[in-house]
Amino acid sequence: MKKFTKRIVTAGIVAAMTMALVGCGNADTSTNSSASEGADGNTEVTVYAIKDPQMSAAYYVALDQGYFEEEGLDVNTEVVASGPDLASYVASGSNIVAMGTTYNLFAWLENNVPMKAVTPLCNIGGTQNCAIRKGIDITEDNVSELEGLTVGMVPGAEAYLPLEKLFEEYGLDISTLNFVNLSASEQLAAISSGDIDLMVCWEPFVTNAVNEGAHYLCSGTKNFVADPENGKDVNYGQFYTCLEASEDVIESNPELLGKMCTALNKATDFINNNREEAISILAPIYEMDEDMLGVIMNENNYTTEVDDNFVDGCITVAEYAVEADVTSKVFTEKDYADWSILKSVLPDKVTEE
Repeated sequence: MKKFTKRIVTAGIVAAMTMALVGCGNADTSTNSSASEGADGNTEVTVYAIKDPQMSAAYYVALDQGYFEEEGLDVNTEVVASGPDLASYVASGSNIVAMGTTYNLFAWLENNVPMKAVTPLCNIGGTQNCAIRKGIDITEDNVSELEGLTVGMVPGAEAYLPLEKLFEEYGLDISTLNFVNLSASEQLAAISSGDIDLMVCWEPFVTNAVNEGAHYLCSGTKNFVADPENGKDVNYGQFYTCLEASEDVIESNPELLGKMCTALNKATDFINNNREEAISILAPIYEMDEDMLGVIMNENNYTTEVDDNFVDGCITVAEYAVEADVTSKVFTEKDYADWSILKSVLPDKVTEE
């Protein structure tokens, strides 16, 4: 990544993460345990969840289908608006169970917040997207016209990586792009009005832009320059969300987390084997149209497997975190994950070499 691009990409995310982690002194730091025994004998646990099909689809399906209760758990949901909001909760307590991306983990670890991934939940590479505005038609014959365009982006967004890979594939200079710091909703308005040429974002914002006349350009799994209609299959990025827990919970409550892994795996199987029913369950929770939610969920890969794709994807994201000055080193698997609990309850899910 060229240096001037790095400055634009980095400033916002470092500020956001620093404010969330340092500013948590305003929060209640007298942390309660994440788990306790309820009146019915079940184990009560509070989980921090973002209402997003990339983050929490298996979680909400597990709630709907009673999979947590089957495992003897009473789960209370603390809804969190966004990643930066989640960071403040995570940093303010020592007994936390939450859902987030591996990129979240790297930022937390950089700030000495001891969280680790317990099980993968979703490969979201297909929903980390770039779109190009109506009126600019890019094919492999004129792909060089991408240089010099104006790009809207949330600083540090993982969706930058597919765009970078696309430019590398065609030998283009990404430093020619003019990056503008815009929120996801601001990007949607700006690309519709023509104030930006490209948006680098996640779902449902990119598909909303396409429904208003924009075109898909690329994602972690698709190249729409090579195949504008269906997208050519590529590997521009494997990005994952996980169930994550503080080290205190991992050490003191492995049985609880094992039950959560089992319930979430059941929900993942339900999503993959009963997609239409899963969509009907989740659409009102996410307040989304079922057709739109179906488009998004079909680009996600819901999985609890720790395989080579997961490990390779995390290496790419960890390197990007350093490049973007979010972290000072490349965090390794032993830093950000503890698969001992997953192995104990679902040993066939850990297949990495």
